[in-house]
Amino acid sequence: MRRKKKNINFFKSRNFIIFVVFLIFGLITIWSTWYFSAEVQQARQYKKDAEILSRKIKEQAKEYAADTYGGETPEKTYGMFLQALKIEDIDLASKYFILDKQEEYKQFFTDIKNNNKWDEMIEDLFNPENQKGEMKEDNTYVIRVYNMEDYLIAQAVLKTPLNLVAAEKEPLSNIWKIIEF
Repeated sequence: MRRKKKNINFFKSRNFIIFVVFLIFGLITIWSTWYFSAEVQQARQYKKDAEILSRKIKEQAKEYAADTYGGETPEKTYGMFLQALKIEDIDLASKYFILDKQEEYKQFFTDIKNNNKWDEMIEDLFNPENQKGEMKEDNTYVIRVYNMEDYLIAQAVLKTPLNLVAAEKEPLSNIWKIIEF
């Protein structure tokens, strides 16, 4: 019975209270050191960035699924693009590019028009003898446009947009888009 009383007194003693306070303080210190460490902060940032990227990829997949500008073959998309250029519809011509490049190429063609180079560009692009297209190993189609002196003056690279999240990198749509010009 004396032993029990001694144990009970130990838990009520000042030394035990000090021990518990130091134990709690030590645990809080260890936890905060871990929680605020550079590695844990970086891991949280990576997780946040991965979630943002995943959300953007899903949004872009929806945008490509709704995109109807282009053809089922690279030649058809390129032909539609040329027709838009022929009627000087820069907005329409830019829609045949992949979504992230549309504004860039809209500005590019606007600059050509503003610098009075439009007719020269159209003349070179619409000469079928100047154009040579070929399929590449990475499922891109390249159309090269040469001038009369046989110098390369333009190159269009077309591809179907891919879902980079899928294991097989499957196409987001069956419409060919211009990825580079």
